[in-house]
Amino acid sequence: MIKVFYDATTPDMISTFTEQDGFYTFKSWDDLKAICSMDYDEYELVELTPELYNEMLDAGVFEGHEPG
Repeated sequence: MIKVFYDATTPDMISTFTEQDGFYTFKSWDDLKAICSMDYDEYELVELTPELYNEMLDAGVFEGHEPG
């Protein structure tokens, strides 16, 4: 199962991260869910809290996936 980490900055800007695909931004929850359903057989949405972000950063999870 793919974990899709998300940060809903505003209702029309949802930033996501997966270890497989890196960073993406969606304009709506519907867009996010539609793309995830097409790209992944199974996925889990996980809120990317500041604490979780820092843990992942310290663990090197984001290396090689820097946003452009």
